[in-house]
Amino acid sequence: MRKKFAVFTTGYAANILTQFMYGLRKGFEPYQVDTHLFIAFPTYSDTPEYASGELNIFKLPDMSKYDGAVLFANALDQPGVAAGLVARCREAGIPVVSHGKVLEGAHNIVSDNHLAMCDLTEHIIGEHSVKSVCFLSGTRDSYDAMMRLSSVKEVLAKHSIPFPDENIFYTDWNGHTASLFVNDLIDKNKVPDAFICANDDIAITVCITLKERGFKVPEDVIVTGFDHIPESETFYPSIATVDQQFMEHGEYAAQMIYDLSEGKDRETEVSLQCRFFKGESCGCSEDEHNIALRRDFCTDSYIKHNREVNLGLYTLRLERTILASNSYAEMKENLAAFLKNDYRFESDTFHLFMDAKAFLSASDNQADLTTVGYNECMDNVFSIHDGQISAEGTFRTKDLLPETDNSENHLYVFTPLHDNQYSTGYMIFCDCYESMKNRVIHNYQQRIDIAIEKFRQHLQLKYLNERVIEFSRIDPLTHVKNRFAYESRVEEIVTRMHGDPDFHFAIVMFDVNNLKAINDELGHDAGDDYLIRSSRLLCSFFKRSPVYRIGGDEFIAILEDEDYEKRHDLIKSFRDKTAAIWETESQPENRISIASGMSSYDSRKHSSYDDVAKEADQEMYENKKEMKKRYHLGSVR
Repeated sequence: MRKKFAVFTTGYAANILTQFMYGLRKGFEPYQVDTHLFIAFPTYSDTPEYASGELNIFKLPDMSKYDGAVLFANALDQPGVAAGLVARCREAGIPVVSHGKVLEGAHNIVSDNHLAMCDLTEHIIGEHSVKSVCFLSGTRDSYDAMMRLSSVKEVLAKHSIPFPDENIFYTDWNGHTASLFVNDLIDKNKVPDAFICANDDIAITVCITLKERGFKVPEDVIVTGFDHIPESETFYPSIATVDQQFMEHGEYAAQMIYDLSEGKDRETEVSLQCRFFKGESCGCSEDEHNIALRRDFCTDSYIKHNREVNLGLYTLRLERTILASNSYAEMKENLAAFLKNDYRFESDTFHLFMDAKAFLSASDNQADLTTVGYNECMDNVFSIHDGQISAEGTFRTKDLLPETDNSENHLYVFTPLHDNQYSTGYMIFCDCYESMKNRVIHNYQQRIDIAIEKFRQHLQLKYLNERVIEFSRIDPLTHVKNRFAYESRVEEIVTRMHGDPDFHFAIVMFDVNNLKAINDELGHDAGDDYLIRSSRLLCSFFKRSPVYRIGGDEFIAILEDEDYEKRHDLIKSFRDKTAAIWETESQPENRISIASGMSSYDSRKHSSYDDVAKEADQEMYENKKEMKKRYHLGSVR
């Protein structure tokens, strides 16, 4: 029976993560297993809102649907995230393995950072006579960084080498802050014999900073790293570092979680060995291995450059496709058409789901937007499985994948789409180990996220602009359309009159009777209320035609389509209603009286729109004279 395991991590440590995932794949080879990797890309410089949107991907899966979970906890430094995932697994009744960090409730695999870092520190002291050290750590709460620091302290104390707190600097895994610290030491003339760095990326940054300031590594100062990433070997000087052997760890984790899913007992904590590698950055000579790697690097760098350029151009086209759309429906259609034509970076199995709620306009309730997970249904914008493109439609989020291949093991990588904290969807890549390593997935995701954020802003601005225009066309008292809207509509009608010989319309002119008398005798508030009641009455009869207020007591309606066909019945019903109101209402402000006149456009006798309007105006004044005579208008008493 095929099993399914979930893996959770963040993706900024791409090299070591890829090694670990290769190890998992190898460890699962004897079994029928699918692996679902849920990966986020938050950084320490992100806003809380953006980080929340990234980490939402961890809330996507229902853990009760899995046989077990693995946390690549080396990269899960966000407070409470790793512990929360363990709690969810325990609640679902499935085993969980944590790699790189000891977590209560999990089976734990840790690297023997202590012994390897002790070997490194002993080496630079014993072989290279280091007498002063600065340690560039990660974050203050990083388990790995704390273990490495404690080892350095232990060895330095053993050799009675001073190590004041000012020689420890927390970079938050940020190369720029590390560079600032090194520059500050140079300015103060406090450069130590050696910089011991918590990872290789920081070590390479330190080497570059020292070179820019005229220092030679290792002649003037020694630099060491940790993790043994590929760049540590091809960089010059090659970095003295520690290999945590993540591939072997991944293989071990695969066997452990599989055994646990079978109900077998496994150790609750195991420490796996790391290996110290000498390098040119500590003063050890280069070897043939590094020389060969550098030769290959020259070719690989060209390939990498071309790949990054092509990916940049491709994702730029994706972004432009999204931003060229004027609605969410159009954006989905355009994006699907683009991907059907070219999916070179997505591979033959790829899925893109979007949440329609995330594209609500600014007028809608933003509280409906998902902030703590995903909605029950997504729009299937594009799905391709083993080269076969599926039909678009809606998709139940709890199913995660539209379909799977049971013939062989696969890795499915789930990445979030979001606008700050708002989830906008997610993507699934398949068997994309090298794309993870080369940060193709991260770059792809970032570009689409940026495009979606801009697109949502575009939709909101478009809506707000439409609302501004709409408000500019509305009479503030009666809330019917105003004279500006009327004049714009007349321009449209004149155009149709000239271009469509079958075009029909009618104009109805209205004049509210007794408004001056009500203003004079009852006050302007009563007069305003009288106008509001009058406009409501007009709109209740002419429901399918816009009503415009074109003056103080003057209104007009332009009848088309169904209202045009029923125009004679409508005007008769309206006049009957106003007559009934006058005869039955006793309160002056309720005795609405409106004169009306209608004219239908006839191309044989009307040469212009104004001809039709004048005819309707004439009939309205005839009706007004008749009403004045019948009802003795001019006083509300």
